[in-house]
Amino acid sequence: MKEAEGQRLIGGLRRHSRFTHIIIFLLHRTDLRNILLDSLQPNTIQWNHNFITAEPLPSSSYRIHFTNAPTITADILIGADGAWSRIRPLLTPIAPTYSGISFIELVVSDVDNRFPHLGSLVGNGLAFIMSDNKGLIPQRNSNGVIRIYVGLRVPESWLDEHPLPSDPADARQNIISLFPDWDTNVLDLIKQSDDAPITPRKIYAFPPAHSWSTQLKGITLLGDAAHVMSPFAGEGVNLALIDAYELGRELVGAVRNGGLMEQVDGGLRLFEKAMWQRAGEKGEESLNNLNALFAVHAPAEFVEIVKSYGPPPSDDV
Repeated sequence: MKEAEGQRLIGGLRRHSRFTHIIIFLLHRTDLRNILLDSLQPNTIQWNHNFITAEPLPSSSYRIHFTNAPTITADILIGADGAWSRIRPLLTPIAPTYSGISFIELVVSDVDNRFPHLGSLVGNGLAFIMSDNKGLIPQRNSNGVIRIYVGLRVPESWLDEHPLPSDPADARQNIISLFPDWDTNVLDLIKQSDDAPITPRKIYAFPPAHSWSTQLKGITLLGDAAHVMSPFAGEGVNLALIDAYELGRELVGAVRNGGLMEQVDGGLRLFEKAMWQRAGEKGEESLNNLNALFAVHAPAEFVEIVKSYGPPPSDDV
């Protein structure tokens, strides 16, 4: 990507940056998490329990084991333990697979005071700066932080075979070397990033149509444990939140109707059907966006996807 070309592509994407499909970080997830936690009564959540495994019992309950706390038994077991869920194997042997994309994550703190040109470059939301199967995806977080995801279409073993130098300055230079001839203003996102953390990540996902069936009662999954996908639809947290809401509604309805396990389990199965439907749609969108962003001629196809949502709203909306 030549310098002039980089400026053109950045500008082209930012013209559409006011779409909710692009600006998805209106409230930082840590702030939202704290709001939700503060709404609960003290001790509602029991912290500091390092979960190991859960085993089904003949009584249709579950024995749950921790490394640092006594074993407990529960009638209802909900796996909300992320992409590498330890509860999911009770429902399905299928695990997420490598998406073909690896990230290197960097952070620029206090960006508007220290590097206002980078704050202006990214804007108030999210940008995609892509070409030739790689790119930079800077995202504005709260408290003046910009988080940069350096994305590469590489084999699953690539990060292991090309470890970053331990010295942060050398690591930044190593990353910059992956983008020869790119716009220096863009590469400043890497050059001016903080010393730590610089974090490599492999991106894993389920196929969009992923589901399961089980004879077990009183068990289900939600969020990434159920349907982890690549981040290119920007819907992972949104799906987890609606999963939690819909699951809670089913459980409340079952309790109000008597709370028998047959009623609870029926509600869980209804929840799963709706969850798979919405997760499948967003998983397909995420996969399509991944392939549009990480392509030889990127971001041309992705720009057309953004344009398909219509023109940006006028300033008086």
